[in-house]
Amino acid sequence: MPFGGPDDGVSSAKVSPDGRSLYATTLLPRKLVRFGIHTDGILSGVEQRIGTDVNPIFPTITPDGRARSLPTTGR
Repeated sequence: MPFGGPDDGVSSAKVSPDGRSLYATTLLPRKLVRFGIHTDGILSGVEQRIGTDVNPIFPTITPDGRARSLPTTGR
């Protein structure tokens, strides 16, 4: 199922520990994209795009849902 915008180029995604957000990484625009997850499981539109300045592969979210690290492919 497509999600995000045509320029997002989603490479991988992970659900936050509280189940309320989906974080996806994008390789070409080098961003971490956050979607809300509604109680029925349907995704919202993009709620936030965070520039990473690196090539992110997998989002990693701490149990408190606050810190996100981005293992990368390098520049």
